[in-house]
Amino acid sequence: MIAHAEQVECYFGYWPDFSDGSINRFSYEDGATIYLTIDYIDSDQNKAAQVEIRFTGTSSIELTEFRSQNIIDVLRISHGQPIKVELEASYGLNGHFHCCAVEVVSMREIPRK
Repeated sequence: MIAHAEQVECYFGYWPDFSDGSINRFSYEDGATIYLTIDYIDSDQNKAAQVEIRFTGTSSIELTEFRSQNIIDVLRISHGQPIKVELEASYGLNGHFHCCAVEVVSMREIPRK
């Protein structure tokens, strides 16, 4: 279960796989917390948002290819314990890890032109 996922689900109408989303912030803090801030656009709905997700109690971290630009192909978050997170990249940050909890820290609409 993703805490506060309803913020994202209410805005888009579903939980996205963040395909073609851009990771504009990645951080690894306190030896067990990963933050991802993703700019995601749903072109069909003409909606865009910046979503910050926190993964706590991380372990078995295998991430590679962090670059100045990081584009997601798909972000998978499993159910159950431990939670498995898979980050497949179109370009840049790629890999997987386990965590104890996932939380949407913030979600803000990005104005579309």
